[in-house]
Amino acid sequence: MAQQPEHIPRSQGGRRAQRVYEPGERIFAEGERGDTAYIIQCGQVELTRYSGTSIDRIALLDPGELFGEMALVDGRPRTANATAVGAVELLTIDRAYVEKKIAQTDSLVALFMRVIMARFRDQLAMNQCGVGEPVGEVGAGPAKLSYAEDLVRTTKRMEVDFALREALDSSELALFYQPIMDLHTGDLAGCEALLRWRRRGADVTGPDEFVPLAEDTGMIVPIGEWAFGQVCRDLKLFDRKICVQDKPPLYISVNLSGRQFEQSDLVQRFQLLAAAAGADPGRIRIEVTETLLIDNPTRAQTMLQDLRKAGFRIAMDDFGTGYSSFSYLHQYPIDILKIDRSFTSGILTDARIASIVRALVAMADSLGMAVIAEGVTDPREAEYLRGHGCQYGQGYLFSPPLPIDAFLENYGM
Repeated sequence: MAQQPEHIPRSQGGRRAQRVYEPGERIFAEGERGDTAYIIQCGQVELTRYSGTSIDRIALLDPGELFGEMALVDGRPRTANATAVGAVELLTIDRAYVEKKIAQTDSLVALFMRVIMARFRDQLAMNQCGVGEPVGEVGAGPAKLSYAEDLVRTTKRMEVDFALREALDSSELALFYQPIMDLHTGDLAGCEALLRWRRRGADVTGPDEFVPLAEDTGMIVPIGEWAFGQVCRDLKLFDRKICVQDKPPLYISVNLSGRQFEQSDLVQRFQLLAAAAGADPGRIRIEVTETLLIDNPTRAQTMLQDLRKAGFRIAMDDFGTGYSSFSYLHQYPIDILKIDRSFTSGILTDARIASIVRALVAMADSLGMAVIAEGVTDPREAEYLRGHGCQYGQGYLFSPPLPIDAFLENYGM
């Protein structure tokens, strides 16, 4: 039967989530594309299926029951007809909502759901054809084809996830340090801790290749806690190895992930780690992104205030790449503004970008914030930034991120 869009009646009172059907009215038909699932709020729904020249009743559903969900999970046509028995009021669940929820679900759980659905479809088809043998655990028919891509993708994600867990346990993860320089004096002011993965038998892997997966799986939480503890310990090592006589003490910046931000006891955890290492919280700068602030402004404000009360300093990372608004900066206890490299790279060639950078520096200064320009690669960029009041710079002009031994060799006594 050709796939046709299912009948969508006018919603009652303009409420898109609820629909009312008259007695005998069709809700959907066998063979149609399914874009909606339903929960019965009032009345009954009859499910039927064509069988040769007759129509067989499959089920009579009562209030509270769900139907129409199969097509939303696997995208295949409807396998039954649904008809209102008397007046029926339904709560609707559309495809976009379901797909969003599936995308947010752990990939392994989503795969399980699709496999179960595919095997059920195969079993249903075999039963209709009078074949009694059940589908095996590793079916090789249409069911397997329907989730083959999901299986490959999920397998790869699981392999990386397991490898990351092993990496954390076997000390394959490491922190590299990139210096942050005072543009006016040329002195080392501090550095940013950047995560690297030294996989056995492979090159050093940058964070772009594994941090997004770690965020998805939640592994970023133990990784982030390890990184913060290591920063606290390395800060004490810097005190012994790097001489900053008559200069402000060095600081280390460390990135905070969205998953860590969700932890209710994050501040207490950071305080304990700093205390265990004997590190001064005032010399640890916690870098957050604009996305963290936008997603939950109230929680962000409370969390950042608590971190500040605990003595830590707050830096806004990659400023200008998200939903930047000069107006909201004063609402948060931000100490440092980090101008994204995309702005730094354009100050010499694009007058508009140069104007934006000057405005950012002036605004930050008026709010009592320090400014760090990221991605400085050209001496002329450093000169321009220095001439327009930007105090600090970070980028390959000064140094790439370095393993701690190389960092200490370059900047130590």
